[in-house]
Amino acid sequence: MRTSKKQFEIFKKEFVKWQTKLNCNDYKVYFFHEEIEGAFANIYIDESIKTATSTYNLKLEQCDSLVDEGPRFHAKHEAIHLFLNKLVYLIPTNRKKESLKQWEATVRVLEKIL
Repeated sequence: MRTSKKQFEIFKKEFVKWQTKLNCNDYKVYFFHEEIEGAFANIYIDESIKTATSTYNLKLEQCDSLVDEGPRFHAKHEAIHLFLNKLVYLIPTNRKKESLKQWEATVRVLEKIL
């Protein structure tokens, strides 16, 4: 199933809403609506220059094992990643793999309570 332009616009609007709520306005975020593998959406953050790119998947059948919660949910999830990025950025390199697993677990908790 392909996601629509309307869903992408909802994703962007919702992301910006959560970016503001989480006080992450010091980041410039670029949005893309294209195919990505294994996720409904993703975010790549460059802490050193305060930029991020967030992509909303164009083809959801690539995420068959996951449950699609919709563009608002996925936007909030990615905005929480942006919010927590500073903590992950400060973790020493030799602990990155372990910290990335915890980062995702923390995002999953926060998306349920926010």
